[in-house]
Amino acid sequence: MASSNYAGSYGFIFAFLVPILIYLALAFYIKKPEGILTRMGHWSEQDYRALKIEPVIHVHGNGKPTPHPDVLVLGDSFSRWNYWQSVLSDKTGLKHQSYHFGDVGCVENWIEWLLSTAPSSLKLVMIERIEEGYLETFLYNFHCTIGEITPQKIKVQEHNTSSKKKPLNPELNSDYLYRTVKNTLSLALKPEDSFFNGKVYNQPLKQHDLFSNRRSDRLLSIFLDAVKNGKDWNPEQFNRASQNVRAIKNRLAVRGIELIIIVVPDKTSVYEDLIADPIVTSKVKAINASLRAYGIVTVDLLPYFKQVREDIIDLYGPNDLHLSLAGYVAMAHQIEKSHTMARLRNQ
Repeated sequence: MASSNYAGSYGFIFAFLVPILIYLALAFYIKKPEGILTRMGHWSEQDYRALKIEPVIHVHGNGKPTPHPDVLVLGDSFSRWNYWQSVLSDKTGLKHQSYHFGDVGCVENWIEWLLSTAPSSLKLVMIERIEEGYLETFLYNFHCTIGEITPQKIKVQEHNTSSKKKPLNPELNSDYLYRTVKNTLSLALKPEDSFFNGKVYNQPLKQHDLFSNRRSDRLLSIFLDAVKNGKDWNPEQFNRASQNVRAIKNRLAVRGIELIIIVVPDKTSVYEDLIADPIVTSKVKAINASLRAYGIVTVDLLPYFKQVREDIIDLYGPNDLHLSLAGYVAMAHQIEKSHTMARLRNQ
């Protein structure tokens, strides 16, 4: 009778502990997500975190008044952390000051404010926008109430980025663990399939040496890339947007200030020909062609990124929609090569 009670007790303890041990094992394997795409799409950080050591960037401070800036930058999240601007400033000797779209109201409001406050030292305005957001910024939301918002600078402290990888922490959120385990098992059962979870695409790649993460045979991308499938993404809309940009260029030119537009390719655009089951077609080429037809200076990043994507492993973060630090260095290198930048640095 006693042995039967002991057996029952051990059985209860075993039944209680096994699920906890499995849960903890999964928590330590899956890990807490660092990347935007692993977090949104519920994919294992262990599988999609970059393993390659990143270069160190000396990031310039931004937010305090910059005495006599040569260049003003308006950009989105690709400019938010002042990475490529800092590299470019070090390369050219030109002083930059940066602003984010979310802090200026709209492009038209920022230009109006800029022209009323621009220092005499200002030589160049650069506006950076990710491909999928191009029409939203330069066409649909180009106009707003002037003066309603006073533009604020991006706030970044001067620092050096770290080349060291931080240890990953276990993921203890049960809902995230369940969804991530489910996705990981689905991929294991159907390794050739494409998946769409949490607004993130996970697609097979034809080439497996472009990223340093464990699952370098797959590409994670954001659902926003697919916005370019919309019927509005056509030459007529590009030309309307280019007319707005030309109006900016003409207003700046009166003050002797030059303009460069930088359209950063979506992640899927750079690897489009290597995705086994592509969902969109890049529009960067058509956008830049329209801008140039209206006399706008552009920096064409797409062909350059395609050229260096095999040499710069993790050009874009495997678990992110943004460039890696190495990618931001490459971006600054290509901007530096533009005729406008070469001429301004020699003035």
